[in-house]
Amino acid sequence: MLYHLFEETISDPALGTYQTYGVQGGGVVVHDVGTDPDFVRAVVAALNAYDVEPCHVWDIVEDFLDGEPLPYQPGQTCQESGVGVR
Repeated sequence: MLYHLFEETISDPALGTYQTYGVQGGGVVVHDVGTDPDFVRAVVAALNAYDVEPCHVWDIVEDFLDGEPLPYQPGQTCQESGVGVR
């Protein structure tokens, strides 16, 4: 799998309009991961380094946002982990 960073502009009634970055690849798109492109690049780099299956992307992004270490085991499939596709 190869994941990429993408940039988008989001308009929110409470926050106004802002520039944010997301992750896409393997049929998965995660919008608004963060406003710091370096942080989102680090997420993308980890996803690519571990060759993460699409079913794990959401959980790993959430873990990064929570400041948790990467719980993913390289080579682990969706079936082995019990994780379903979101």
